[in-house]
Amino acid sequence: AVSNDFGDPANWDRERAPEPTDFVKIAASANDPVVTHSFTGNKLEIQSGATLTLSGANLALTNDLRCAGTLAITDFETVRLEGNVDFTGGTYVTRRETLTLGAAAAVMVNFAGNDIHYLKLAKTGGAIAFTKGFSADTFLCAAEVAQSLAFGAGETFTFADLILDGSAAALELASTAGTDWKLKVTRKASVR
Repeated sequence: AVSNDFGDPANWDRERAPEPTDFVKIAASANDPVVTHSFTGNKLEIQSGATLTLSGANLALTNDLRCAGTLAITDFETVRLEGNVDFTGGTYVTRRETLTLGAAAAVMVNFAGNDIHYLKLAKTGGAIAFTKGFSADTFLCAAEVAQSLAFGAGETFTFADLILDGSAAALELASTAGTDWKLKVTRKASVR
């Protein structure tokens, strides 16, 4: 990469900025990319040793996110993910962002122990399996349709505020392997 400008065509092997249908791979570089204009993409892979920074820009992915490097949030950005999420070996640097999981299909989510500021589930159906423990300042699930949330067996999930909004028929909580998982709420729990 010749600079850290995510939108600079000279930084990409196709000699153009990434487009919404691309599978974008961020490799380790002396010039880690900084996104300063909102970006919608298909798939994103942040490789080990690489960092992608959102600076005043939002990120939306219509498919999977794999992060073995670092995804850094600088302030009030919004991240919307509609596919599988895997932070194995990776870091999520949080500030005051909103991270939304939303899709109609079933997804696997591995935040790998990272902290999330505001996690919102806005799925239109399909199950979400949280395979590894993580923490969030706020965890909001607004189940307008049948929603199944599965949590990794033996894992701990810590939320300052837990808000489950939906009817009993619309929201199901379970373990991914049928064994115990731990839920810690440190401030406020609300079930409506």
